[in-house]
Order: sequence, then C-alpha cells, then structure tokens
Amino acid sequence: VPSFQAPDVLDEIKLHWLTPTNKQNYQIINSYGLEQPFQTISMDELLEGVFLGGNLYISKIGNAKNKIVFAYNKKPSKAQMHWEKDAIDLILTQRMSMNEGDIPYYLVALIEDEQTHESFSATHLKNSALFVHAKDWLSEPREELIRHTAHELFHYWIGQKIKASHDYLASMWFFEG
Repeated sequence: VPSFQAPDVLDEIKLHWLTPTNKQNYQIINSYGLEQPFQTISMDELLEGVFLGGNLYISKIGNAKNKIVFAYNKKPSKAQMHWEKDAIDLILTQRMSMNEGDIPYYLVALIEDEQTHESFSATHLKNSALFVHAKDWLSEPREELIRHTAHELFHYWIGQKIKASHDYLASMWFFEG
C-alpha cells in the first residue's frame, strides 16, 4: 500500500511503499521502477502510472538502458512465457520502427480476472501496459494472440506519438480511436 505526502507543489510527491515485513515474496513494481520503496514523482506520473504490490512473479529482459519487465500475479505458465517472448518481439519491433530505442524502462503487467468475459484487454499508462486476462486467454490461436497484443500495444505508441495535449481525456481518440 503506498502512502504519500503531497506538498503544496504537486510536482514532487514523495511516495513511500509500506510493505509487509513478514512477506518473503512481496515485491513492488510500478511504471517508474522495480523494488523502489521511496520515489519522488509528479501528480501526472501518479495519475498515469501502474502500481503493483504483492506476491508477484517478475521477468526482466534488456539492460539498464532498455529494460522490459513483465509482472504476473500468478506464476506464469509455459504458454505465458511463449506469449511473453512474442510480446517482447512486438515491443522491440515497435521501438525500432518508431525510433524509440532509448526507452529506459517498460512494464508489462498481467493480471488474471476470473470475471472478465474478454480473452484479454489492456490499459496503457506511462511506460507501461496493464493486461487483464481471462483464465483461458491462451486457448486462442497463437496468431490471434500476437495480433491482439500488437493491436493493444499499438494504441499506446500511436497515442503517445500523436496525442492532442497533455490532457489524457482530450487525447482519448488517439489512444482508442
């Protein structure tokens, strides 16, 4: 659970993650870093970020300059690891084609929702994508999963490239149009 102090200036919010001391596998991750219990972020970053804490399974690729991190709320299956490889290929291809090789960090969070009727959907926020999926989402053919993943990732990249302003609602068409 994050606690934060908001000073008069909302461009410097001091975020302190209060993590349980008795949880061995408890990890925190967000759109701005992994295992950083203290962060200073702006109000926009707070509103535009994905923040997760719990018994997460973390997978990292890349180096310090170009890191892609996957976070799962359950131990990933072999099929999820195959999907992760396809997602990495898509992310790297999009970065290369849009001349964005210098993105320092990108979080892909996968959360299973037993009540969703869609195989999966995504929400994109700063430096991150949050995929919410049904239990049987990997039963779709691989080509369909790749197409759907590319579609969801493309919303983010095109929205960031052509957004109308810093106002997310005013830019919604570019993200979801």
